[in-house]
Amino acid sequence: VKHDSYISTWPNHIMPRASEAMSIRPTSNDVLLGRGGNNFKHEGNEQLKNFALLRVREYGAATKTEKGNISSEVLQQVKETGGRFLRKDYEADKWVEVNDVVAREKVCQVLRTFVSAIKD
Repeated sequence: VKHDSYISTWPNHIMPRASEAMSIRPTSNDVLLGRGGNNFKHEGNEQLKNFALLRVREYGAATKTEKGNISSEVLQQVKETGGRFLRKDYEADKWVEVNDVVAREKVCQVLRTFVSAIKD
């Protein structure tokens, strides 16, 4: 089986890199997407929350454009620590790296959660 034909069957939002299609293993710096306590408590997810907490007040007062910039900067911080944003493909029983659009959505979700908590 040629790798290109295998990878072309993946949805765009979870497209793995060709070199990683067969063996991604989450590290402590990775952010795990999906529901469940194990993902929520994962070290990389905790690190994302810490990065987000440092920017939450700024994010809460920001314009839409500024919010996009802040979320991109937090995403970059995760990547600079060697972190990736991973989602489990349960059909294939493999972890796959999501693209930056999906990763940024996760960052925004974490930031919004903290903004909401501050307002309450």
